[in-house]
Amino acid sequence: MPSISTSHGTDTASTEADIANHESQTDPLTTIYELAASGDACAMNFLSNCFEAGTHVEQNRVEALKWLNMAAEHGHAGAQHNLGLMYYAGDGVEQSYETAYKLFMSAANQGVSLSLFILGKMHEDGLGTPKNIDEAMVWYNQAANSGNPNAQNKLGDFYSQGISFEQNAVIAFEWYMKAAEQGHAEAEHNVGNFYLLGEGVEKNAEKAFKWISRAVEHKHADSYSTLGTLFNFGLGVKQDTQKAIVWFTKGVECGSETAHINLASIYLCGAPGININYSKAFSLLNSAVSNGSYLAAYSLANMYRLGAGVVQSYDVALELFLKSAEVGYPPAMYSLGVAYLHGHGVEANNEEAFKWINKAAELGDDDAQFVLGYVYAEGKGVKADLGIAMMWLRKAAEQGHKQAMVMLRTLCRPSKQPPAIVKKRPQKRR
Repeated sequence: MPSISTSHGTDTASTEADIANHESQTDPLTTIYELAASGDACAMNFLSNCFEAGTHVEQNRVEALKWLNMAAEHGHAGAQHNLGLMYYAGDGVEQSYETAYKLFMSAANQGVSLSLFILGKMHEDGLGTPKNIDEAMVWYNQAANSGNPNAQNKLGDFYSQGISFEQNAVIAFEWYMKAAEQGHAEAEHNVGNFYLLGEGVEKNAEKAFKWISRAVEHKHADSYSTLGTLFNFGLGVKQDTQKAIVWFTKGVECGSETAHINLASIYLCGAPGININYSKAFSLLNSAVSNGSYLAAYSLANMYRLGAGVVQSYDVALELFLKSAEVGYPPAMYSLGVAYLHGHGVEANNEEAFKWINKAAELGDDDAQFVLGYVYAEGKGVKADLGIAMMWLRKAAEQGHKQAMVMLRTLCRPSKQPPAIVKKRPQKRR
């Protein structure tokens, strides 16, 4: 949690002026002690900083904490905020979210924007106060409107994901941009992604490259991977696989999950001038899986399923598919369903297969939607239902699934049976 050391309060300017006037005439600490003894909160906070850093005095954290407590009790907003950080983290004091909450509240009431943001976070996470997303939004909104980039980025997240607000990509982009213009690395990354995908703003790969590059300058880990993707596919910049590998590698060094997966994909598939290297791909994916990546688990499962660079093992593949499916990843759910359908690594079980494929289809997986359309059209393991079949096939076709498009056209094609012959009635003679 970031801290602030800027003094707050109406007596700040006069105290600093007094200290400056006396520094050339007397020992500056004598003046500060005198001001602190007279109840000057800024002087108390200054003494705390001196003892904390060992400036003018021997470093002493006990004395630093004593003076910080005194400054906070005398209403110094910066001291209240910094003491709140100590109780929040248990740094030099016994951790107490309740005490931290009270201190942040006191600082926030004096306009410390970072305290406003942290109060929002505490309400969001239920730390020191009951969890309440709506209340969190009140504090985030105050902090954002006071110019805090962390809060502005958070509001962008909430509008983007539809948390506490109706989902609105345009407003999300506006908040991300406010934070990005202040140099907030994650917001710069988000702005770049919105330009890349055309969410809340007109798609513009060149602007995406510009903002992702800024986030990289601020060492945002996932932005290394995104920049690699831009070079890999020539989006907003000339295509260059070698540069893509350089940026993916930097992302891997920073611990980026997506960088591990994207670099592994290059080694799995190869590229102009880049040979397939299953060993490197396996190492990258395995590292990401060990850090809890469900996306990497899915990719590694496919290596075991296909025997790509490893001894083929449906058992290991099933275990990895399950790990990814349990956190809600649709392609893994579909693959798990297929494994149960064909008995790969597990005894065949149509009921389990249908359960996982249905879950994947409901979450938008086009392969799963096609399979459901097929089985309902043909009555494979379920009662044939052309209406349900058409519904799933349309969903898959809308996502560009070619087999679904073909089957949909076939089902919609007029029957080619010859028309029934209707015998004409003989006309009566007049």
